[in-house]
Amino acid sequence: VLPSTPVECIASLITEMHTPIIVMDTLLVTLQLSSNSLRVVREQILPKVTMISSTADEAAILLDCKLASLEDVK
Repeated sequence: VLPSTPVECIASLITEMHTPIIVMDTLLVTLQLSSNSLRVVREQILPKVTMISSTADEAAILLDCKLASLEDVK
């Protein structure tokens, strides 16, 4: 089955490439993703990512939680 969205394509490539280190830079894209694409990111991409470079707002969307303080991040 071929990936039907860009996010699914990226998830497939990450799986196939077996790259040991993956850095994800969200670049505000998280604010424009559909709920299905966010699900793919959360379930298929984030578990394989070594480091995420994002703002607190982007991280809150990716993690589906509120990040109001440093304690929330921990």
